Formats: sequence, C-alpha cells, structure tokens
Amino acid sequence: MGCACTTFSPILGAAQADPTRHVNFVTGMVLGVDDYAQEFAYHADRAKRIVREFLGYGTVSGLAVSLEDNADGPRVRVAAGSAAAPSGQLICVGRDQCGEIDAWLKRPEVKAELDARADGANTLDLSIYLTLCYTDCAVDAVPIPGEPCRSPDNLMAPSRVADDYVLAFAFDAPRQTEVEALGVLDAWLAAAEAAVDAGGENSPANFGPLLARAKAQIIAALGIAPGPVDPGDLAPVVLTAAAFPAFALAMRKAWITVLRPLVLAQSCGSLDLPANDCLLLGELRFEATRGIIPDWAAPLIADIILDEDNRPFMLSTMATQSPLAPRLAPPATSETLAFYNDASPDFKPKWPVSVIVAAGAADMTLVMPVGDASQAKGDTLTLQHTTATKLTLTNAKSKDADPFVSTKRGSYRLVYNGTDSWAVIVVAEEQV
Repeated sequence: MGCACTTFSPILGAAQADPTRHVNFVTGMVLGVDDYAQEFAYHADRAKRIVREFLGYGTVSGLAVSLEDNADGPRVRVAAGSAAAPSGQLICVGRDQCGEIDAWLKRPEVKAELDARADGANTLDLSIYLTLCYTDCAVDAVPIPGEPCRSPDNLMAPSRVADDYVLAFAFDAPRQTEVEALGVLDAWLAAAEAAVDAGGENSPANFGPLLARAKAQIIAALGIAPGPVDPGDLAPVVLTAAAFPAFALAMRKAWITVLRPLVLAQSCGSLDLPANDCLLLGELRFEATRGIIPDWAAPLIADIILDEDNRPFMLSTMATQSPLAPRLAPPATSETLAFYNDASPDFKPKWPVSVIVAAGAADMTLVMPVGDASQAKGDTLTLQHTTATKLTLTNAKSKDADPFVSTKRGSYRLVYNGTDSWAVIVVAEEQV
C-alpha cells in the first residue's frame, strides 16, 4: 500500500538501540539522535512485550477474507481491520485490499517454483498461504545540513517513520509455534485422559519422569526437538483416573515454566532474534493448470478451498469479561496425535490424525490411512521423523518415489489425493 519506502539513513548511531534501557534524563544533558532512538526503542519494545507475552497474537477485528470472481480471474478480498503479530507488533489495515491470484502465479519467481514442483505435468495441486506482515516506511523528506558538494540523494532525509503492512501470498505459512503448541498440548492431554487405566501411575510423587516424557513428546510433535528423540520417550504416559486432574495441573505449570519459553516468538532475553512480524490469514487450496502460453492459472472460485482453521483469533478483554464469553470460546481441539516407536503395538495410524511422531532405534514402516469414509481430497497431516533411521511410508510418495522413504530427521507435510495416496512435502529436513 501507500507510502514509498526508502533505504536511506542520514545518521547512524554508534550501535543499535538496546530495548532494555531508557534514557536517564538529567538537567544539562546534551541530547542527540542516539538518545531519542534509545528512548523510542525502550517504549516500543515494552509495548510489544506486553502484547506478545500477556495477550498473544491473531486477528483482533475485521480482516474478513473472501473469494470473488473478477475479469482477470479469481481474487482474494481482505476487509479492513487490525491484528497483532507474534512479535507483538500491532498491524492496522485501513481499507479493503484485493489480491489477484493469477497475477501472483505469473510472477517469474512463482512460475519457476511451480514449474519445478510440477516436474513436467500441466496440473498441480497447490496450497498457498495468505499472510499479513508488519512493515514501516520512512516518509516526509526534509532538508538536512551537511557538507558542501553533496549528491542530490544526500540533501534530504525522511523525517517520519509510518506504520505499514504487506498482504501477500506465499508458499510457506508464517511460523505460529505458540498457537500450534497450545493445540498440541490440548490434544496430548485429551489423549492422556482417554487412556487412563487402573494400572497407571496414581501418585503425584512419581510424576517427574512422566512429565519429562510428556514434554519430550510435545516438543517432538512440534518439530522443535534440538536433536534425535529417544524412542523410549514416545512410550505412552498412563495415569489412573484419580491421578489425572493432578497431572493436568502439573502440566499447566510445565506449560508456563518450561514449554512456553520454547515456543514464544521472542522472549524478553532474546534481543538478537529477528522479529516474527507475520500472521496467517488463511490457506488457499486448488488445482493450478498450465496453459499454452505457458502461464499457470487458478480455477474458478467454486473450485478453490479457503481454509481458515489454522488462523489465530484474539478476543478483546471486554468480550472475555462479558456474559457472552463462554459462547465465544473456541471449540474443543480437533488435533489428534500419534506416537510410534519400536515397541508400538501397530504401525497403522488411524484417521483422523493431525501429527504423527516417529522415533525408532531400528527401521520402521508406517501404513498411511487411505480410503476412510471421512477422508477427503486435500486433507493434511504433519509427520515428525525424529531419528536418522530408515522410515518408510506406504500409501505415500514424494514426486516419483513410492513409497516415501526417509533416512533423515525432519518435518514433512502430507496431503491426501482423495483416493489412495499421500503426497509428501519437505518442511524442514536434517542437512547431512
């Protein structure tokens, strides 16, 4: 939108402003650019920390997404609204915006990616993500003093920085680890509650090893394990029905003290991390076709699936304190987890399943679910292969390789073709 960005910076401070410090104003102090930049950095970072650590992130108001036909092909309309990014940065979209899908598909870098994925075919099942990102623009140039005989580029400098945003299509979804972690934790606790058994652990005094195993399983399901996962850590956690409430309370503490610091977009002590200023608004799934030109094109909107299931939303404090709050609460999670190690009783994941975690000391083969009445074309799941042993997936393939075989740790996205096979897409894979 609107303002023209510039890379010119007329005055650079001696070092980047430290957001943990503010200026100690003293009578007689001579203030310079660095002091004002420091004071701004302190207050700006403090505001973002309040948002991301106390409130969270997601769409706050507006930003409704819809599909509409247009003379130039299908397009996406995003209504005006506001959101908070995982970094805590606030984003305001001041007016409705539209994005042409076919125009994006014709961009040279996009076309090159589609050609590579199609591998000679003229049709391609495609998933693209609609993202909203914060940016800023330097504006309102004013004359600045300087040395004589300067170039025209150094005669003026922006006097203001304006908040702005970028709405874009992308092949990869923005990272939303905390939202994903909450869904995985809920699914893990639901599975643990369903698996209570009279022979399970009954004493809170013995929860320690079980809590450690629960943490390992949740981290593995999120794909953020720092190294190979011990297959033994994927063994079931079994509790008695009487012990489960106390264990759930212990997991609440573990979430706050151990797990959440691992999935926050940025902690208060991680000043050197790049800010995650992007938010997911929706996923578009459709079959793209390549014409004679040869350009890729999207189908009519009736054949485009707009999926907002993974889009994070935020209720205002007013809404959460109102009598309506229980009715506005999100539905129970539909996330389901499956863990497999050498001792698993079967190697056939049951549908529905959202995340499969595999860790084996020896080679493993999983039979992926196909043909279930509740399965549909475009269904997706995530595979976390957490050891560098051979893992084979029957009923799954990557390009021409069938079945899919991996000997590398990694995260993989699987998409169902609607009949008899899953396509495997690499999300992150161990480099060897």
